[in-house]
Amino acid sequence: MIERSISECFLIAHPAEYRIRVSGRMDPEWSGYLQGMTVSVFEEEGQETFSELSGLLPDQAALMGVLMQLYDRHIPLLSVECVSTRSRIDS
Repeated sequence: MIERSISECFLIAHPAEYRIRVSGRMDPEWSGYLQGMTVSVFEEEGQETFSELSGLLPDQAALMGVLMQLYDRHIPLLSVECVSTRSRIDS
């Protein structure tokens, strides 16, 4: 059985805010290819550079579209996190 708090993030047809981290530096102009997600780059001396994509997606199909864009361009994923969910009524 799936915990309720976990299952709420995986409602297939509901909007949710996601944070996706990928290895390397992504140009913020990629936002247009990634469902309008905000692209931020994190660089620290002595640390691996990574980019973070964040934003609200309408459903899991949109999330899969973003993940497929990254996959098709051979961009390594570090993490995918559901930050919060919204019901259709709240959005």
